Amino acid sequence: MDSLPVRDILLSCKNLSVLEAVTEQYERMAHILNGLRSAECEAHIGQRIRLKLLEVHSSLLNLRQTQQQITKVEEDCETMARFVKDCRLYEMVDDMLIDVASRLQTASLEGPQADQEAESSSVKQFPAGGLVNVLNVPNPPSSLVQDNAPTTMLERVSTPKPRLVTEEELNLVPSYLRGRISVNKLNETYEMLREVTDLKYQLLTKKSKKTMTNEEREAITRMRAETVSAVRSCRFITEADILLFKGRKLPKVIINHLAVLRTMHRIREIRDKNLLRIVIEV
Repeated sequence: MDSLPVRDILLSCKNLSVLEAVTEQYERMAHILNGLRSAECEAHIGQRIRLKLLEVHSSLLNLRQTQQQITKVEEDCETMARFVKDCRLYEMVDDMLIDVASRLQTASLEGPQADQEAESSSVKQFPAGGLVNVLNVPNPPSSLVQDNAPTTMLERVSTPKPRLVTEEELNLVPSYLRGRISVNKLNETYEMLREVTDLKYQLLTKKSKKTMTNEEREAITRMRAETVSAVRSCRFITEADILLFKGRKLPKVIINHLAVLRTMHRIREIRDKNLLRIVIEV
């Protein structure tokens, strides 16, 4: 047992149940050794004691080896996590998906099927009954293309300006909830939420990665990590976004404003893992 000090044994027993088992084995060994000192024992009893001690010694060695393997696996996992963070694999995957989506959209607009339809439809029939001649332009300018809604939430540059809160709407809120909140202060908070939302998604849609600062890169990584399935189809902000763009945390007054806006169905709050996500209902 000299090759395995007591300190190493205790350090290797990070689990309480394992430590109790080892302590129980040592207690049994102490009783056996006390009995050996007080009386003579037969040869076969001494042999059994020796085998038992060897078994305990082997178990402790296996325990220490297992603990070393667990420590090595934990270090490997930490190394992989640092590698993923340093290489910014999430940003690379998002950029690749956006690029593939844009290529597919371009291919669908400029494909042979679109050309055949453009050539065959030289005259269009409108509901009013009149016939309008249409020029077959292979690549029409962007000004002639109808501006449809963005295909993704990130493509929207700005949030539609919400309708401001009126006195009549505020009076419908229970008095114990609205307190002494004025309409002007409530609308200021409402506009602040919309402004932070615009700044956040302008940063997420920033094309040039070279002009980004380290703070912006870290913020983008955090924002993408905060995007869960419940908010993937809408634009949202968090308290960290307000701190980033406004340089302040949410005071108690603003939190009261959020409660009033939530009651008026002007915003929607989604809580997940102690993280508050605020969605503006437009």
